[in-house]
Amino acid sequence: MLECCRCGELSEPVFLHRDSVLRGEQPEWIIYQEAIENGGKIYLRGVSGIEPQWILPIAPTLCHVDKPVEDPPPFYDHQTGAVKCYAKATYGKQNWDLPVSPIEYPTCADKFKFFAQFLLAGEVFEELKQWTPKLLSSPTIMTKSWARLQPRTQLLLTALSAKQIGRKSDLAGLWKQNSNALLLEYLSWLPKELHSEVEARWPPTK
Repeated sequence: MLECCRCGELSEPVFLHRDSVLRGEQPEWIIYQEAIENGGKIYLRGVSGIEPQWILPIAPTLCHVDKPVEDPPPFYDHQTGAVKCYAKATYGKQNWDLPVSPIEYPTCADKFKFFAQFLLAGEVFEELKQWTPKLLSSPTIMTKSWARLQPRTQLLLTALSAKQIGRKSDLAGLWKQNSNALLLEYLSWLPKELHSEVEARWPPTK
């Protein structure tokens, strides 16, 4: 029977209230509405069982997030328009380990590299996918350690990082101010015979 448990913000043990429907159950993680003291013990009320992978998305300020892991690799989240990665994290003062969970990629050079990769691959704007097979370099080169050796990679990365463009909404907002933004950087990835075609259809909208 699950009676005694630990609370991330308290050092002493806590107990489920006698009316809790979870008495007799054994969820690994729980949330509660209030803590009351009775007879020298602290009891939790309004308790519900939760999955540990829910904690980081709903309570990020109570978690310590480590740097992104390499496996699984980062990915583009079409629903939010952001680059996501997987990261290890701990919860609360007790530093309890949480499962490796997806989060938005922290703002750093690597975030812009991955955004550039997904942009070139047509993941961010599907209209660009028609030109992906004709690119002069593979989009994955953006995240290679030797990417800077190709001027086109540095040109695109510099443009994105200077304007802090790491989400689809960031880029859409930039194009409202300047419809030609990022055009020259993108053209540097394509053969010259395609430039006029791309210029006529820039910027992409979906």
